[in-house]
Amino acid sequence: MSPFSKNVYYCVSLCDGATILKLLEVEHPAAKVLCELADLQDKEVGEGTASMIIIYSELSKIYLYLICILYIYYILL
Repeated sequence: MSPFSKNVYYCVSLCDGATILKLLEVEHPAAKVLCELADLQDKEVGEGTASMIIIYSELSKIYLYLICILYIYYILL
């Protein structure tokens, strides 16, 4: 009997972004919204989930940058 028999590991090789996100166990609220958006994109259109995730992540970076700038500006006043 193998010493690793109690642990179950599996490997999934996929190209579909929505399927990959369905396999993740997400707890963060923003990440849950992202997973729901990818699921809706997959149901409505059938593709484009990976592109939607990339656009969402880039917009999130911009929003975070703007919030930091506004916070620093507010402190300096």
